[in-house]
Order: sequence, then structure tokens, then C-alpha cells
Amino acid sequence: MVALNLIEDMFNMQGTCKVFVRAASSNAVYKHAMMSYKPLVHFLVYLDRPERRFLDHCVDVGNVDSILRQGFIEYFWLGHRDKGMELLARVLMEGSVEAGYLCATLLLCDHEDEEEVQRGVQNGGYPYFWAARELQ
Repeated sequence: MVALNLIEDMFNMQGTCKVFVRAASSNAVYKHAMMSYKPLVHFLVYLDRPERRFLDHCVDVGNVDSILRQGFIEYFWLGHRDKGMELLARVLMEGSVEAGYLCATLLLCDHEDEEEVQRGVQNGGYPYFWAARELQ
């Protein structure tokens, strides 16, 4: 089976024949597809576009890169901070150093006053930071 890394490759492969449609529709393909080369804005604007459906399917099957992107979308774009942090923590547990540092930074810095920063340190900032350091 051909390993796919790009969204366009998968769409092109599906258009060639029925055998490739089944192969490219496999959850294993969605779990390992990479999206880091694609700007995040492609997934934000049009929720019914193929790129967005692709991202949603990747999240459903546990693709770490897509879960990280969905965490960004939830936290920063939609303002769902709890859901965004939950997704980022999920990616951290899968081994993403980037997500660990991001979680720690958000918990330590994104607060209204000093009291909230202290709560962030006590309630979760440092465990994320140390988990990310251990992954390196």
C-alpha cells in the first residue's frame, strides 16, 4: 500500500480507480496523513470543504497532527478554551512536544491577573511543561 502524506495525494489517488478509493479511505491512511504543510486557514473558513472534512475524519481516527490543529482552532479561533486545552492535552499524551509547551505556556500566560497565573501553575502548567521535557 502506498503511504500518503499530502491531502492532495489522497484526493488524487481516490480519483484513479475503485481499488484506490477503498485503500485511500482506510482509517490507517487518515491516522498517518500529515497536514503541517497546509496553512491552518484552509480548515477554518469553509466547514463544508473537502479539506475540513478530511481534518474531521483524521481527528476521529486519532491523527495527532489533526488533533493539534483542531485544538488550535477550538482554543484560538472559536474561543472554546476548555475544549481546545483538552485536545492539546490529548496530543501531548500521544507524544507531541509542541503541544506540551503550548499547554504550559497557555496555562501560565493567558490569564487576566496574577492570581489566575498562580492557579495555572498549581493546576496544570508545570505538569505539561515537564511532560514535554521528558519527551525530548
